[in-house]
Amino acid sequence: FPNGWVASIVENTQHPEKNAKYSVTMCDYNGYFDWSILNQYGADEGCFYCNSEEEICNALAVIEGL
Repeated sequence: FPNGWVASIVENTQHPEKNAKYSVTMCDYNGYFDWSILNQYGADEGCFYCNSEEEICNALAVIEGL
């Protein structure tokens, strides 16, 4: 995104207890993750856990708006 953040969307295999297909988080252009910024927007441990395209798009909109 133009604000310097990169979204990372991956299949959620690390935390099956979250009952989500995907996790969405962010890192900077150098690949460094910030696991705390998204928590203030409803993320869980720095990740949005999503099951639908709409949920993924909503998570991306949060990252884009930072």
